[in-house]
Amino acid sequence: MNILLSLFLSITLAFSVFAEDIKIIELHDQTIDRILLNATNDNDDANNDINTEELKSSTSATKEQDIIIDPEESESSEPSESVTAFPDFWENADKDDVLFLFDNLLLTNSLILNNTLIDALTLNSLPPQGFEEDEFNHFKIVNLIKLGQRKKAFNMIETLNEKTDYLDAFNLFKLNYYFSTYELNQACDFSNSFNRKESKINENYLLKVDIFCTFLQNKTEEADFLNSLLEEMDDQDDYFQKIFLNLKRSSKNKEDFTLLNYDENSMSLYSAMIRVGEMPLNNKYLMKDPVNFSMPIILSGSSDISLRLKASHKAYQQGIFNADSLSALYQTVDFSYDELTNIDLEKFHKNFEIGMAYLFQKANIQLLPITRVQSLVDFWSYAEKENYSSLAYDISRNLIDKIEPSPELSEHGIEIAKAHIHNSNFKLADKWILFAENYQSEDENFAEKIQSIKLLYKLKKSTNDKQFINILLNSDVLKGIHENIIKQEILLTIASVINENNNEIFNGNRNLYDQRSVPSIYLLNKIKQSSKTNNYGELLLSINISMVDKSWEETHPEHLRIILTALRDIEIENFFKDVILEILKASEII
Repeated sequence: MNILLSLFLSITLAFSVFAEDIKIIELHDQTIDRILLNATNDNDDANNDINTEELKSSTSATKEQDIIIDPEESESSEPSESVTAFPDFWENADKDDVLFLFDNLLLTNSLILNNTLIDALTLNSLPPQGFEEDEFNHFKIVNLIKLGQRKKAFNMIETLNEKTDYLDAFNLFKLNYYFSTYELNQACDFSNSFNRKESKINENYLLKVDIFCTFLQNKTEEADFLNSLLEEMDDQDDYFQKIFLNLKRSSKNKEDFTLLNYDENSMSLYSAMIRVGEMPLNNKYLMKDPVNFSMPIILSGSSDISLRLKASHKAYQQGIFNADSLSALYQTVDFSYDELTNIDLEKFHKNFEIGMAYLFQKANIQLLPITRVQSLVDFWSYAEKENYSSLAYDISRNLIDKIEPSPELSEHGIEIAKAHIHNSNFKLADKWILFAENYQSEDENFAEKIQSIKLLYKLKKSTNDKQFINILLNSDVLKGIHENIIKQEILLTIASVINENNNEIFNGNRNLYDQRSVPSIYLLNKIKQSSKTNNYGELLLSINISMVDKSWEETHPEHLRIILTALRDIEIENFFKDVILEILKASEII
């Protein structure tokens, strides 16, 4: 199977991706790169591998790495990410508070919170009082990069006036962006386009760029001469020298030379050089900056497949790598037919990513609906253990869309319906729910499962917050949840916010002590006050910071109540609904 895939890829991708003006040395087979890139929608978000210091100071070169790929926008994308643009989204914010909050901002475990704040940074909003427009644009770009949205940052820079005070910083970012996204022609051309005499970008870094670009044109002697100039400047970048030496020798060296001295601000350049030379990246890149280094690792065909899969899972969670691309990568893992038909999953107990690829390939080779569904149920269950359920449902959508209900599949009707619901394929979900209800199941928990699935279906299909709230309040979800205190508290907290008239909502809960932490008084008050004054920018910032390193299950009920109360009347389409749905799913209530 893998031989056929390789043959298909080779035939499909026979042409070079480089322009004629640079004669690239053919050291890197880009077949897999292309299939992964082609399977991914490159119109949206990008990934970030650049240090925010790069834009704060233009006197040193950049640390960054690549990602330019975002998931396809379709009816299946969840949750909804539409944002209503307000002319005063940031205008009511306080400059000092905004600066302080963004300095402490990290990505949260909530896709909804992350996406909404990212969208807010791309709005054409008036700046907070005290910010000049140029300064605020620079500030937003810095933080888009910090949040991993390099494509959005790049697009914003492209719209700005060239007379900006941050020209060096933006030039440096664009140069590293081209390297990290493997657009080598653009990188080399762009490096030659700006005024080196006036630029304050680190000279050593620009000289490394010149060395690499000259080498790409097959001018090895000239590249060596430039490198001798670099060495005379007492440059201590042993990492660059080792990569450059391997490139000249066409050595696909797999030794770990990351212990050598290296410049963190040159990471994007390193990644391009390593990919040209088919040298492997290693786990240190991913551990150092998973937001920024996921895509370079994924597209590095010489890197260990386990690491590439681990990076792809992280990139999927960040929203920069879609299901079609992940499916293509799964298919490159080499399993024999015997392994796909007879292997113990325990073999992968220390390598979850390979186990995912194995189970997905196993489902793909099944010809009969019953064996395919059974394999997919194993795949979904395996993914759920590591909280990858949404990924597993998404990637298997093409394997279940054509499967029709039949008696032999009756025991799996609920699982298939759940997969369709997660993929927002409501027509098929409705068919499978009806099918499951019409067959007697021996599962003693069947009634509870079908009730939960039907509720998820109704909530996901609701068209507005009011309808969503009515469905939730009129459901029986509060019944039968009393044995789990955490789930009970989450439900009671949600109910107390959406049904203010019920003053006795917490009467049944007698939990005396709670070990869960709450944010500072400053943050809680900032959330409350920002909500009252419609200061949407600071509200989103405060909520996101309060949720850093917390899952919804780990959130103190009072903290959760304050967040939901603040979001209840926010004028962002489907935001309140999507947050509650995310909480219910993350806490396994539905």
